[in-house]
Amino acid sequence: MIRIGPSIRTGYAAQQQEVLDGDRTIPEEMMASLPESNETVAFGLLRNFLFTREDLRKRVSDLSGGEHNRLQLAALMKLKPNFLILAELTNYLDIPAREAVEDALADYEGSILVVSYDRYFLDKVVDRVIELEDRDLVSFEGNFSEFWQARYRSAPGETGRVATRGADRKRPRVERAEQRVDVASLERRIEEAEEEKLDLEQRIGEAFEGRENREGRRLNRQLERTRTLLVDLYDQCAVKA
Repeated sequence: MIRIGPSIRTGYAAQQQEVLDGDRTIPEEMMASLPESNETVAFGLLRNFLFTREDLRKRVSDLSGGEHNRLQLAALMKLKPNFLILAELTNYLDIPAREAVEDALADYEGSILVVSYDRYFLDKVVDRVIELEDRDLVSFEGNFSEFWQARYRSAPGETGRVATRGADRKRPRVERAEQRVDVASLERRIEEAEEEKLDLEQRIGEAFEGRENREGRRLNRQLERTRTLLVDLYDQCAVKA
């Protein structure tokens, strides 16, 4: 049983964005969450989440998925909850928008419960991972990469490989064929990511040599994401092999 204490003020960013009213404009949605709040504060929060003056005329129903998510978080920050629940918040966000969200959450002083497939985002935001194992919640102190390293790379490899290969001989041919297709797909994605990594490394060098420091930093953040993706792909490929 989960109990929420009386001092907890919960804010929820929904994956399907069902908490927003599509008939309102962006400022109307912001003010509806806390009508007595200062409009200047509300507009300042919207700027922090990359909304421009022209965006203020848009209705919520006309926003893209990424704009919906940014608006949800801006409204939550205005409410000042001390416990945030975030479901797939980085879906549909481009790199500048993700960075704005990461910066906002880095300054947030409360607790955050986040569900996400974005490993880079998790490493930036979380310092504790909860794994559901046989209906039990198992806690790990650290970010997602540290959890993954401890959880899935600590066991001896050879024994697992032998057991897996022995089981493979007993599997139907169709299942083994599907597995080979999955591995081939992963290998293609790895090859594409490796090419992207090399391209980014070259562009970063050129940017800094040309004293385009802002562009160099932007490319470097993109490179970090590509490296994180590569680790994920290699891990998946090792499991399938």
